[in-house]
Amino acid sequence: MEKPARRIVAQGYAAWMLAALNATNTIVGTTDSAIRDPLLRHRLPRNVTSVGEFFGPGAKVSIEKILALQPDLVIAPTSYPAEELEAKLPPHIKVVRLDLWGVNKLFDEVEKLALLVNKTAEARRLIAKYRAVLEEINKAVAGAERPAVYYEWYSDYNTVGRLNEWHNAIEAAGGRNVFGDLEQYSVKVSPEAVVARNPDVIIRREHARYFNPCLDNGTRRLEEVAKAIAERPGWASVRAVREGRVYVISAAYQNGFGVIAHVAAIAKALHPDRLRGVDPDGLMLEWLRDAGVLQYCRGVRQWVYPQLRPFLVYPVVITDSDGRRITLERPARRIVAQTYAVWVLAALNATDRVVGTSMISFRGDPAFMKLLPKDVADIGSFYGPGAKVNVELIASLNPDVVIAPTTFFYPESELEAKLPPHIKVVRLDFTDVKKLAQEIRTLGVIVNKTAEAEELVKKVERLLKLVKERVANAILRPKVYLEWYSPYSTPGRGSYWHELIELAGGVNVFSDLEVKGLQSFVQVSSEGVVQRAPDVIVRYVPSWVYNPCAARNATAPARLRAEIVGRPGWSSIPVVANNRTYAISSIYDGGYGKAVHLVLLAKLIHPELFADIDVDGLFNDLLRTMGIDRYCTGARVWVYPPLK
Repeated sequence: MEKPARRIVAQGYAAWMLAALNATNTIVGTTDSAIRDPLLRHRLPRNVTSVGEFFGPGAKVSIEKILALQPDLVIAPTSYPAEELEAKLPPHIKVVRLDLWGVNKLFDEVEKLALLVNKTAEARRLIAKYRAVLEEINKAVAGAERPAVYYEWYSDYNTVGRLNEWHNAIEAAGGRNVFGDLEQYSVKVSPEAVVARNPDVIIRREHARYFNPCLDNGTRRLEEVAKAIAERPGWASVRAVREGRVYVISAAYQNGFGVIAHVAAIAKALHPDRLRGVDPDGLMLEWLRDAGVLQYCRGVRQWVYPQLRPFLVYPVVITDSDGRRITLERPARRIVAQTYAVWVLAALNATDRVVGTSMISFRGDPAFMKLLPKDVADIGSFYGPGAKVNVELIASLNPDVVIAPTTFFYPESELEAKLPPHIKVVRLDFTDVKKLAQEIRTLGVIVNKTAEAEELVKKVERLLKLVKERVANAILRPKVYLEWYSPYSTPGRGSYWHELIELAGGVNVFSDLEVKGLQSFVQVSSEGVVQRAPDVIVRYVPSWVYNPCAARNATAPARLRAEIVGRPGWSSIPVVANNRTYAISSIYDGGYGKAVHLVLLAKLIHPELFADIDVDGLFNDLLRTMGIDRYCTGARVWVYPPLK
């Protein structure tokens, strides 16, 4: 095509991938099933037209409807006959054939689709992520004995032959299809044939119309199917049945990169000892997040029965950041949480459990508000001068857990002493980078999201390692004046912001001033800053003054920076003349965001050591991790002046 397509009629799988590429605005027509899908329909344009179906018995699309839509492009599967499509369309309507479900061709097909809509950068990011998962699986199963797999496709005794894409998925997962010798796409076999081939593992693929993990609140259907398979006459002698290795997997949303999650599920069923860290359900949720529909998935969110992801056995004992041991009888379903904890819960796909929080932190953040339940209660604030939470309101919400900052910030006498004993108070801060990993893991246990927590910890530790290794090579440690929300308020020794400056390879110019009590900052004079002649000046801008996801421009941080460099007598500070004065948005500076802010600070202090680091890219990853990327419609200027 000579230019990117602007009007597309897309088969269902292509519509899903266009959602992941943020290109659904190009879709003018798609299939009945795509429009009816309870998740995808939220991403499709309101006036999208159904053109019929490309798949299934009697599949037919309406040429008349396609012509009426005047598309640039029709994306169809290879299986749909050309005499029913190309032969009936005028030559200016291009038809491109893409199959976006087979593991062997998936990445190439996505790249082709991205070229058609000028979304190659987005596609390459997604491809890199899911290719890494597939490579991890390949590496884990390399050299292992390949278990024999009977893969039952949608109905009893219907299986896949060598020509089926799920045969390739079995191979990629380190298995051997027991009917892989059949040169067919799918084939009905006899019960006796399965018994004769004696599979090590049986996997039944169940149609989404019978069980959808995003709609159904229990797994009874999958349990019933697994039980029926195990009780088939004469099958008691089959190794898979004898050893309890019969699995049922929902086919829901196993399109696009959901295919990789399905491969992961097969691989974990075949090689549980080699894939301990792989979480198939978590991967499927990641795919739904990338497609921008995760918030609409409100069911049990379990694709495989029996569950392949290791779940904790409750009760469990956790240790919070105050060093207290707390027994949890079950995963928390109702949570009251301080702001930083809510950000981490977003990264763990668990904001649906928040019944109360400090709404002052979120009312100016319309992007994040989309993740919070509509009826979430405002319980007051744990932080700041005169901080106070409404304990009576918290008690009335009947949460399982209250996640509060450590008693350093908020005393037991104002919380634990006033709440009934069945409401557990867990103290976690998410502000000290040295404690981040453990606090994230603890929160993962609280909400039974340990696999997701480990993935988040990997992100945090990667950034901490990056900064540590690079600043170790620094010849000099520049002097840094960091100004918090108001003029001349700066962190003293003992605050976590002082530590952040040190970790970023700088020297806090006011490190000789120690913070006391609940203070993190000390008040200094203008003359004191001038005398100490910092090499770098950083001013943090409150999120209620400037939110990069809401503001259309960077006027607010530019104005604050101008005020700083224009202060009387400050023109004599070399840093002002050298343009190393910055204004930074403080939004999302807890949890994983704290590690991102550390990298940003390190780059401002040592630009030569971090020249290759794309800070905007890190913040975009933070938004994706929290699930708000597509809701962030502002300028996305995190630091002013913007870094090159």
